[in-house]
Amino acid sequence: MATVIGYWMPGIGLPQLDWNRINGSIYTPNVSPDLQFLSGGLFHYLDGIVFTVVFVVAVHPLLRWRSTTFGNALKGLLFGTVLATISCAFMIPRVYFPAADVGFFSLNLGWQLLLAVFIWHWVYGLHLGMIYNPSDTDGRAITRNR
Repeated sequence: MATVIGYWMPGIGLPQLDWNRINGSIYTPNVSPDLQFLSGGLFHYLDGIVFTVVFVVAVHPLLRWRSTTFGNALKGLLFGTVLATISCAFMIPRVYFPAADVGFFSLNLGWQLLLAVFIWHWVYGLHLGMIYNPSDTDGRAITRNR
């Protein structure tokens, strides 16, 4: 869902986030644009799967507030915020645009891009928290001894 939202960002005045093409241009730079889109999409979706597993196994159990529908949504939003921060502080300047002067926290690219990146990751995190929604009472929530 978040990937689709990235293509719709111009509808709300924000830049389009085409992570499929950007990832494809990094992973498979010497192929056609169509193959870059497909390979970038493959890597992008694999990243999503890996981060979902990280959230379920490592992050969700560490967050101490209750595993209610609202609490799980907040856990997902927090995880999305962390991923967006990593994206703006490291991935965009060091991986995606290393030759460009994107500035601290990618601020030289404009506030609209940063807002788009955060919205994109919040959509991912919200969906993650709503789909992985164990409750404290149904026995599915993984908890650590506190």
